[in-house]
Amino acid sequence: MKIGVCSPIERQDLLENLGYDQLELSIGAISEMNEEELSELKQRIVGRKIRVTSANCMLHGSLPQLCQDEGLEKVSKYLAMVMPKLQYLGITTAVFGSGWHRRMPDDMPYEKRHQIIRDVLVIMEGEARKNGVTVVIEPLNQKETNMLLTTEEAMGYIKELDLPNLKLLVDLYHFYCEGEPLERIYEYGPYIKHVHIVEPSKRTFMRKDDDYDYGAFVKALRDVGYVGALMFEGGGDDYDKGIAETYPVMREAVAE
Repeated sequence: MKIGVCSPIERQDLLENLGYDQLELSIGAISEMNEEELSELKQRIVGRKIRVTSANCMLHGSLPQLCQDEGLEKVSKYLAMVMPKLQYLGITTAVFGSGWHRRMPDDMPYEKRHQIIRDVLVIMEGEARKNGVTVVIEPLNQKETNMLLTTEEAMGYIKELDLPNLKLLVDLYHFYCEGEPLERIYEYGPYIKHVHIVEPSKRTFMRKDDDYDYGAFVKALRDVGYVGALMFEGGGDDYDKGIAETYPVMREAVAE
């Protein structure tokens, strides 16, 4: 497995020099770029040792929540605009987290909530497929949203819709917060196409004396045939020092 970091392009040199294999950018930030800025970004990432093949933060902060009037319409137009930009940059995996956007009113009937999420996934996957991109659903935790909280819930939509470019992301932080067992990885292995990893109790840098058994988590992924990357998504004080200390922990986990 490759290891990487979710981070702005400004840290490209730092992360490459440390030995990380991949860098995951923000779709929201990419969506704001004009043709010249996109060209400059492409020149910056093409041919580098550290590769850029994934991006997160699917929906830009300026977009309305999906449950609001014209929410789906505006998101649809946005996706039609941004997916070609991802293709141009060579990004093939787009992460659908965007917890605020997918939060629904507590009094909204489940059937309506379900239909909104279903509709946006169909639109998202369709625009992604046109551009050679796979959408991965990122289950979040209940502090961040109230829809798509677990791998089990996300898999319900993936199986119901049965769309070729709609897959599952496992994020260790949210997985841990929601108390999901490692057995879920074995159950949903064929659908897992992307992974985020972090010290799960504090969502901070990974260190050798952490209590969490990263090896067991990675072993479960290896056992189900996962061959994608592990992308660190987290932070804390003194970023340069923390991400440097995280590197050997991640490298050791994938080497076992």
